[in-house]
Amino acid sequence: GGAGLAGVTLQLTPNANGFGFTTSGQSILGPFTAEGNILLPPGGSAVIDIARLSVGGTTARGRLTAVTGGLTGNLTVAGGGLDGRIALAMVRGIQRAEVHMTARNAQFSGPPPIMIGRGTIDAVVLLDPRGTDVQATFSGSGFRRGNLSIARFQGDARLVDGSGLVRASIAGARGRSFALQ
Repeated sequence: GGAGLAGVTLQLTPNANGFGFTTSGQSILGPFTAEGNILLPPGGSAVIDIARLSVGGTTARGRLTAVTGGLTGNLTVAGGGLDGRIALAMVRGIQRAEVHMTARNAQFSGPPPIMIGRGTIDAVVLLDPRGTDVQATFSGSGFRRGNLSIARFQGDARLVDGSGLVRASIAGARGRSFALQ
């Protein structure tokens, strides 16, 4: 699938507030594990309380509330060279994700292995069933994914209903000079 998930296992354990959960599997970034609770308050909305979602040395935590059509809430991301937040909301019945992330010597096992020396991304994504809308800016240096090595990159994306414009400048790494704009 699009998230690159495989071999996912999920264990639910009933508790006084709903269910405890543990999950693990493989993602595009590498093996992941997570644990937390699914809170089912009487007469209220279900809440996914993520105590820990770990990939490599990076951990996300937060609470997401199930609402009609999607999820609302915030995840904080820290460790393993990544720092930032992801805010989920519903806008006119469409799932919205706002991402603000900074990387400094971030590494993930993949496969293939991924490394980001330094980088930032600020993005708003609307997951409209008719087509995904994206507004994003990104920049960084020292990016590697498998055999691909990029010394510097920066750009922005503006997509509506899944199509639009991505502008980027990319410069090659040691001994493999190239520059694209």
